[in-house]
Amino acid sequence: MLRFALILALALASTIPAAAGELSDHGPDGIMFQDAGTGLCWLDPAVFLDITRAQAEDFVAASTTWRWATEGEVISLMGSTSAGGIALESIMGARTSTVTPGGPRWTGFFAATTPADGALVQSTNEPDYDTITATGTQGSTGAFAHGAWMVATVDPLIQPRLDHLGSADNPYFHDEETGLYWQDPANFVGQDRAAMQSWLDANTDWRWATFDEVKGLLGKLTVGDVPLVDVLGPEQFLAGPGVWRWLGYCDGIASDAAAVLQVSSSTSLPLITVVDVQNGAAGWNPGAWIVTDVNPTAVEAQSLSGVKAMFTE
Repeated sequence: MLRFALILALALASTIPAAAGELSDHGPDGIMFQDAGTGLCWLDPAVFLDITRAQAEDFVAASTTWRWATEGEVISLMGSTSAGGIALESIMGARTSTVTPGGPRWTGFFAATTPADGALVQSTNEPDYDTITATGTQGSTGAFAHGAWMVATVDPLIQPRLDHLGSADNPYFHDEETGLYWQDPANFVGQDRAAMQSWLDANTDWRWATFDEVKGLLGKLTVGDVPLVDVLGPEQFLAGPGVWRWLGYCDGIASDAAAVLQVSSSTSLPLITVVDVQNGAAGWNPGAWIVTDVNPTAVEAQSLSGVKAMFTE
């Protein structure tokens, strides 16, 4: 019983702050919500379903838009209601667990790591479940179904995005924030690192991306909110139905390792949420993370077959 109490470590808030506001859906496929009381934009916790703390830290470190929510910001949601009085799950995304007798609870990592490493939000006003009735902290968050609490003080919808340059068939994409053009990692599937280096030696406008540059792709929406496969190209693996994973060699990690990007356990998201390293990557069908600051569309003003020939010679 004591161990159970220590794991939960719940400290439920008991007062409703004056800034309690209305929560409304925001962003493509409703993956964000906005609090009219504070002006903050929140990513739905389920966007990070079962993410590790380290993966969430990488996301925060890489993003210029998103940061950890503080305990005070989570508590400020107390008493908030959904726009139009609809169920909060239609605004905040799928619950991570259920509160007796049937209300939703969302649990996720947040800014603090001690004395508790996570926060919870729940609704118990049956039958509508349209009002947040409790908030608090959560210990040992990784032991439970969980997401993460991320906020933005600017509108994420007008921040730089990843652009497929007008066509899902282009074998490269553009990061509007850094100005870099990226080859789709699948362009080099089936080649070893030495073969990729030979290609770079012959195409001097291009270079290996660093692992930090790969991380910099995290958290950016796609232009037009198109699926990620229309921007990054074909995935090498599916981690689940619609859960795409891309991997490729790059600089800044072991020569036999690949940098992995994927969405978390939520499907069909128009932004990347997870970065990782796959050691001994040769058996995992890796491609390459290769970049240039020269617009390849302008350089290759020719037919699509001519553009693709750049990557297969």
